[in-house]
Amino acid sequence: MRAIIATTDGKLEVKSFEPGESYGMIKEAVDGYFDCIRIPSIGVDMWVNDEGKILELDPNPFGTALWVHEYGMTDIVMGNIIITGGADEEGETLGLTQDQINALFNAVDEVIGNALASR
Repeated sequence: MRAIIATTDGKLEVKSFEPGESYGMIKEAVDGYFDCIRIPSIGVDMWVNDEGKILELDPNPFGTALWVHEYGMTDIVMGNIIITGGADEEGETLGLTQDQINALFNAVDEVIGNALASR
């Protein structure tokens, strides 16, 4: 299964994981305890450090663009994030499909394009 890690400096990494390994992988990727932000239009979960703002972590441009795509310019995502493919009926974290990966990049590209056009 695959997930995408997006760091605050704009780097993206595809991470492979096995069923049952998601908790440790997510905690390591966000460098601490985490919260899940559902992105229903794409069917993915964005995992963030649950104290990102308190710890004054750096803003995450990819995560913020994904948030804006789904919820509008109502918040900023702080710290490294990891994106997975939702959960199955038993609550087990799923990997991303190629369609979800394509939709993620299309959503972020659209937000960035709209932001540049409004300048």
